[in-house]
Amino acid sequence: MYCGGDDLNAVVCDVGCLRARMGYAGEDDARYISTSSNDTNGIMTLEGAVASFDSLETSLDEGFVRLGVESTRQHPILWSENSFQTLLDQQNTSSKSDREAIAELFFEKYDAPAYFVSKSAVLTCFANGRSTGMVVEMGHGNTAVVPVNEGYVVGQHAVRHSDVGGHGLDEFLHGRVLEKLERSRKAPLSPTNPMNSSLSPKQSSASVSWATIRELKESICRTSESHFDEKANANIPHMPFELPDGTQISLGVERFSAAEHLFHHNDPASAPSSGRGIFLPEIVLDAASKGDADSKKEYLQNILVGGGSSCFESFPTRLEREIAAMLPSAKIKVLAPPPNERKLSAFLGGSIVASLGSFHEMWISKTEYAEHGANLVQKKCPYAPGPSAGPEPAGAGNGDQDDDNMGEDAPYVVHAPAIPQAPSFSGSTKQERRAFMRLYQKYVAQVNALQTARTRPLVMPVSASMDHFTKRRVALWDFNGPYDQIAESEWIAWFNLAFEEEPRDLNSLKKRLETTILFDVKILDAESRVSKMLDELMKALECDNQKWILYEEGKIVVDLMVKAVWPSMLQSAAASEQSETHPYATACCVAVAAGYQMYGGVEDEEKSSKPAKAPDSRGHAPKRPDGKMLDGGAGPAKPRTLDGVARPDASLAPARKPAVCLKCKCTAHTVTDCPKTTPGERKTS
Repeated sequence: MYCGGDDLNAVVCDVGCLRARMGYAGEDDARYISTSSNDTNGIMTLEGAVASFDSLETSLDEGFVRLGVESTRQHPILWSENSFQTLLDQQNTSSKSDREAIAELFFEKYDAPAYFVSKSAVLTCFANGRSTGMVVEMGHGNTAVVPVNEGYVVGQHAVRHSDVGGHGLDEFLHGRVLEKLERSRKAPLSPTNPMNSSLSPKQSSASVSWATIRELKESICRTSESHFDEKANANIPHMPFELPDGTQISLGVERFSAAEHLFHHNDPASAPSSGRGIFLPEIVLDAASKGDADSKKEYLQNILVGGGSSCFESFPTRLEREIAAMLPSAKIKVLAPPPNERKLSAFLGGSIVASLGSFHEMWISKTEYAEHGANLVQKKCPYAPGPSAGPEPAGAGNGDQDDDNMGEDAPYVVHAPAIPQAPSFSGSTKQERRAFMRLYQKYVAQVNALQTARTRPLVMPVSASMDHFTKRRVALWDFNGPYDQIAESEWIAWFNLAFEEEPRDLNSLKKRLETTILFDVKILDAESRVSKMLDELMKALECDNQKWILYEEGKIVVDLMVKAVWPSMLQSAAASEQSETHPYATACCVAVAAGYQMYGGVEDEEKSSKPAKAPDSRGHAPKRPDGKMLDGGAGPAKPRTLDGVARPDASLAPARKPAVCLKCKCTAHTVTDCPKTTPGERKTS
């Protein structure tokens, strides 16, 4: 554990076999990116092991200078470890010694105050705002498919890999380019063969460096959205490419054949020797099948693509189609950020994790290193927990067990707490900002509820929950500056500005509430009906941030509720539309009013001293004030009908409590006879 204040100013290091990236935690771009003109940078092997510690120190020294670090004693170090090493950690003792040697390097030479190592697949997950997913890491040396569950690599039994990486594709393109140069040297110049024929094979080979091949691959190579056959597409248009010495070459099918080796081999003889017969969709499904049914479903719906070799145009679409074709019954979703972020996926994830204040407990401090030695990295960073610090591995804390049974010997963590999914924001209005902050506060409460004596889950920061385009737009228009220089507290303050009081327009608010507060006659329980109306009222006020009306205009709110509960619009509809003109509408209104009287519990508390008016001796029904009979005409009284079906005579029924007019509460007439109804009320119903 390391406590160095809220702003640790940690440095994130992501060193691969081709490029080394370094930068400060909390930033969304690496300040230092090294490269090499050779097939590797000499620091790491294609398998991810350290090739030369001297080269590693040289690269780190250059990176710290580029970052402006005067003293490394003030900067904790987060190291991103190649996920391919997960396959070798159990059997390969050299990989364990590399981890310890790197920890010693930072503590002994650079005197770092704290250190932590995390698998790059876990960091790629967090860079995409997820703690669970199937990570497809396509590096320069190899391609690894790593299942990550709640911030942990599941284990060696589920990790799959292919030796076909960026270097293998470079080899394929390098061979094709040399073939073209050789044919050009032998063939005479012509309009269809504009390449320089004066170069010898040796000069041609020397002029095509690995850096040039990588530039060619990144600039003109593509992924076909379906299976690509070289013979069937031999006549596709060629694209020119100029070599550093001025030689012009043109590529046709080669532009698509390079990436096709990840899915199929048109010519097995020309495929990378270490990757023949191994296809990416197959190993993704193989890795997903190692989990249970629920885990497999979640993995296949969260396939996260990262690494520089995944930046081919249309690659995520092709991968999703290939997997869906092999497993049509499952829902497949491949998630890929923009290519410039895919190259930095591990660094971006480390930047997010190391910037969290709640990550303090995960650091290995200089004091702990001095007490336990470099072997502590094997026990405290077994599979690099990220924003969820799960329980210690089996045997941890048990003094009767040997320390060698801890850490790396535990294949995966059991019973790790499930971290809730953080909300995402891509909106623009104040209403959307308020809605996001309410969801975010709920998410924080859920994460905090998972804290125990041995676990402390970490919360995804607000800035990491924002869509990248939205973040840039807000920084440009609201902050008037680059988004990578905006602190977390400033983002939170920007969201909280949406909760400031909106301009008050009482009339508009009343109109909105009138359409929102509805009386649901389908709910039979009166208390439940009122509770639902109150919920709708509070949701409307929270959505518009207009709670002030509850405290300053309470009478208006009560009047709106009463108006919604008291069905005057139903009464007016029955009085204004008679059965002669609109019999069906009148019948419906009467039925709804009668249903409300039956289920609403609206009755006169005191018995009326005036009895209800009975039919006269001639059997005529009571008249309305306008002289019309209740049934719409003169003649003997007929049983009241709402749907054409005769009803028993009410006089033969047992005596019951007289009905009450819902308009004026008079027992002398029913709701359909009240003279106080107005024609305009029907329209509001």
